[in-house]
Amino acid sequence: IRANVDDSQENPQEPAAGGLVNRTGIALYPKEGDFNTMVVQFTNDDYSSQVRIDVPKPAGLNSLTDKYTLRIEDYETSVYVFINNDPFVRIELEDKNEGVYSSGAVYDANMALQGTFSGMKVDAWGKVAFATRGANLNIYRVKIMSKVKKVTLELDSAWTIEER
Repeated sequence: IRANVDDSQENPQEPAAGGLVNRTGIALYPKEGDFNTMVVQFTNDDYSSQVRIDVPKPAGLNSLTDKYTLRIEDYETSVYVFINNDPFVRIELEDKNEGVYSSGAVYDANMALQGTFSGMKVDAWGKVAFATRGANLNIYRVKIMSKVKKVTLELDSAWTIEER
């Protein structure tokens, strides 16, 4: 989420120093070896360190290996993540300076605080990127919506753009 790829197209794929994934932006990925936990990762400005916050899966989902729909709603200072329309993660961003947030908090589906971060870099607005790198992730459909236009990407067929 908010992956800034202006300096390198590889940043969403290459890990930061000591990191597993996502050199820039906010990363969401299942915790290695744990099918009940998702990691929310933030990276600092020079990619040298990360903060990883574990968030348990929603009660209605058996496992993060099940097929599910991941929906993200980005309202600049608040980012909401849903699995199968159930609340999953809430990210609150703080300390904005020159278009970049540096701290914030992560909550689970029950609004219980899971962790905080500071000294990280999250652009106020950015792009969405997908990187699988051999992960057991099958993307069936991606839909990106904004007030201006609706873009539907059918990854197993043709790409279509619908102007609204």
